[in-house]
Amino acid sequence: MVLSDIQTAVLQLLAECGWASKRVLDIMPYSYYHFTGKVKELQDNDYIRSRGKPRSRSFALNASGRNHLAAINPYRFTGEVFEANSQLTRHPDRAILRGECAAFLSIAGYSVHPHDKPALPAYTPPLPPEPGVEDWKALYHNGVPRVYPDTKDKRQYAGRLTPINCYYDAVFIKALLPKFTEMDNNAINYSRLCGALMTPSYLFRVLHSRDLAIKYYHTGEKNMRSHILSDAVFDGYLPPARDALLIFGDDFSAAKQMINIQMDIKKAKLHSHRRRHKESLPHNIARGSDESGKQIYKNIEQAPNTFLGTVNLGRPAFYLPLQPGALPLLRLMQYPNWEDTLYSMINKAFFKKKQFPKWQFTHEDRQVFILAAMNLSNTYIAVEAIGNKPDRPTTIAYFDWQHDFIQSLLQPYQAMANLILKRITDDFDVVAGNSMAEYWR
Repeated sequence: MVLSDIQTAVLQLLAECGWASKRVLDIMPYSYYHFTGKVKELQDNDYIRSRGKPRSRSFALNASGRNHLAAINPYRFTGEVFEANSQLTRHPDRAILRGECAAFLSIAGYSVHPHDKPALPAYTPPLPPEPGVEDWKALYHNGVPRVYPDTKDKRQYAGRLTPINCYYDAVFIKALLPKFTEMDNNAINYSRLCGALMTPSYLFRVLHSRDLAIKYYHTGEKNMRSHILSDAVFDGYLPPARDALLIFGDDFSAAKQMINIQMDIKKAKLHSHRRRHKESLPHNIARGSDESGKQIYKNIEQAPNTFLGTVNLGRPAFYLPLQPGALPLLRLMQYPNWEDTLYSMINKAFFKKKQFPKWQFTHEDRQVFILAAMNLSNTYIAVEAIGNKPDRPTTIAYFDWQHDFIQSLLQPYQAMANLILKRITDDFDVVAGNSMAEYWR
């Protein structure tokens, strides 16, 4: 069977990510109906295998697929790469979540394949004490084009010299940890982490929440964070924001739950304060009621696990659904200071404020919140402020594809609130990343 370029691209993605769901594969830049038929041909001819029901089906490489890749480029698709691929496809239920994160990041342009990034532990030269624009550009432009000679594969790949804008799966991060250590015994191997992504401004721990706010064991995640921040994983430069989360989900359901969980945490703190509890305030609550029906708030330290909120595992926490609309925003995250630049461009376009990198401020006697970055830590602050003073004139700006999520959060207050919703349409150039790419090139 002669494979098309589309089919080869699918095999390459599966080789570097392990499993990839049909939902994520459909985001690849091909015609849906033509693409679906090509993927079916791969499965019918045993190049790939599938798991799950049709609407949630995921795919992984078979031997025929590995042989095809090795035939067109034996230098890129080696035995070591396929051995790593076999590690990524073990324990399918968990591996599918990790594979979806890796595939989405790969489609967005981040380095996932082992040849496109340095091995761990990875070193990045530190920036000077007061870095200028050229220093940030040097940090961003840290790669060299990679072309494989004497192969059928004529594509030019972006090989990075440092881990900036590279994604590392949790399997290989955990492999750096010596066995039988204190961290190992404290459940680090059961961390819900899918991997780590280093960008110029953020060191993200990447999670997949599906459609629910996940539960996690606090000790294990704390140890995993310490491990990632150690020089056993990344040495030299570390981004200014080192405690950030990048959370992927099926849709916006989990993000809404995380906001609501943070609301519950706030209620628990108020409850504890009013009763003048002396114990430390809970990070999260396990709710129940006594015989009289009175609600009980339980300190999280007494609970076996914790629901993920917007700040209790890392801050800031960014959330992206695995949907085409979120892809441009994910691409923006590769640039230095992308969040401030995003706010500055929105403020200039909609509020006539130049060089103003603020996400909340007062404009013409209205409080303004820019929630386009999908920073859940900021989104919670905005929703709480509106809930506390729903009659205060408020303007909220966000991308059009985020509308259902924002509207669902504001629904309890819309009847009494003085709200203006600014939906930023897809033709706004920040979405396409054109201005950012031109500036940082």
